This record gives sequence, structure tokens and C-alpha cells, in this order.
Amino acid sequence: MVRETSQMFITGPDVVQAVTGEKVTQNELGGADVHAAISGVAHFVHDDEQSCLEGVRT
Repeated sequence: MVRETSQMFITGPDVVQAVTGEKVTQNELGGADVHAAISGVAHFVHDDEQSCLEGVRT
């Protein structure tokens, strides 16, 4: 996943805020660092798309 570009979540920040009252950004909810450090869904995190594609190719 690419930091500040990739997000993955079931429902967005607007729904989270409507249901829980908590205001979160897309990256806080399902960004690259969240999935690499907490959920375990992402195994590799890159700062830009070019390095991500190079890493995938490797």
C-alpha cells in the first residue's frame, strides 16, 4: 500500500462519524500504516507509487 494514497475499509469516515460520533480521516480509518501495523492486511508500505510498484515487481 502507498502512504497517503491507499485506503481500504468497509465503510467510510462519514458513516463512522454518524454512528459513533468519532471523526476520523480515511487514512486513520484504513490507510497503509493502519493495515501494516494493526490489522495485518498490508505486508508492504511505501511512500510513493513508484517504489511500491518496484517492490511488487521484486
